[in-house]
Amino acid sequence: MLYDCNIFATSLMPNTLIPPYSDIYYIIKNFFIQFYTNLSNIFSFFVSAIYAFYLILDIKYNTNNVPKILMKLRYFATVYLTVTFTIVAFVLAPPSGLGGFIYFFTEGSSLYHHLLVPVISFILLWFENNNIRFKDTFYVLIPTILYGIVMLILNG
Repeated sequence: MLYDCNIFATSLMPNTLIPPYSDIYYIIKNFFIQFYTNLSNIFSFFVSAIYAFYLILDIKYNTNNVPKILMKLRYFATVYLTVTFTIVAFVLAPPSGLGGFIYFFTEGSSLYHHLLVPVISFILLWFENNNIRFKDTFYVLIPTILYGIVMLILNG
């Protein structure tokens, strides 16, 4: 719809250049959807926020009411973050040698996105008592495979 409005506005003012997409589209496309790291960290943030809410309720009312689906989503988020860590550690960083590891694991926000968040998430999941079934390992692959297909189509 926004695109249609911009075409209409451009036809009224032919000498002006109005981009067909808004700034929000640019931000979403270039910073959120483009990188698996960003998607996995955003997903992990929302799952962790909901989990923290339930933990606060559990502490306040002395109950144990964390939904099972939320525990599975935490598992999914941890797997996605671990994929990010693994790709950076074994694919992106090694060709640049030590400088690649320093850049991808310590520079700016990469310290959090590629190292701390995946490692902490993995450690926390490791020590939790959760009932992850074998078939859950297949469900966790679906979003990653879909992401890969979409990126191949868009970049191919």
